[in-house]
Amino acid sequence: PAGAESPLVAYARAINLQAGDVQGLTLRDAAGTVLATNRSAALDRAKAQTIMFVGRKAPPGGWSRGRYEADYAVERLGKVVLQRRWSWSWSAASAP
Repeated sequence: PAGAESPLVAYARAINLQAGDVQGLTLRDAAGTVLATNRSAALDRAKAQTIMFVGRKAPPGGWSRGRYEADYAVERLGKVVLQRRWSWSWSAASAP
């Protein structure tokens, strides 16, 4: 993110997904509250690559300081076959 007033966006790029795979991407704030989530429909066919986004506009006054997380998962036949989590922090140096 560019600053505390900027939208908060996470994305995931996946390769070699199979027909029937379902992707999910969730964005959480510093308190662990879900800010946004995106869950795909089952893929109709195999895909060489896909990209998924999730995001939210900044609240009035900007984002609170703290650690933010994004979780990405791929389900195949009802079981999670891939899961990744990444995080970033707003600190006094990066937030107004």
